[in-house]
Amino acid sequence: MTEYEIIQNYYACTDIMATYVINFVSILSGYLLATYFLGKKMTGVQFSILTLSYIFVMGVTVFALYQRINESFYLARQLQSFESGPVYVADPTTAVTIMIAHVLILLGSLYFGFTSVRKRKHA
Repeated sequence: MTEYEIIQNYYACTDIMATYVINFVSILSGYLLATYFLGKKMTGVQFSILTLSYIFVMGVTVFALYQRINESFYLARQLQSFESGPVYVADPTTAVTIMIAHVLILLGSLYFGFTSVRKRKHA
């Protein structure tokens, strides 16, 4: 690939990463709001379907975000071979750290959902 193609792919990859982060936050907010406001009105089956679909969609989103982060790091390493100036290249542990942070946020939201539904049903 030429330098221009690598730069173009790098910026396209970072745009896609931003889209995944926005999707992550939107889906997270929707789940938290649904469990908080509708928790006592949902049946166990409805809550299970909501939670399982949430876990699936968020798992795909986190994995896709992880892949795009790795791809952007790869493209940044490719750009270092050209004389285009300084390029930030992180090590692979950065991608794993970002993925772990998103998984912990996902687990925290599940905990909130379960406790929100349980508290409201007993209240």
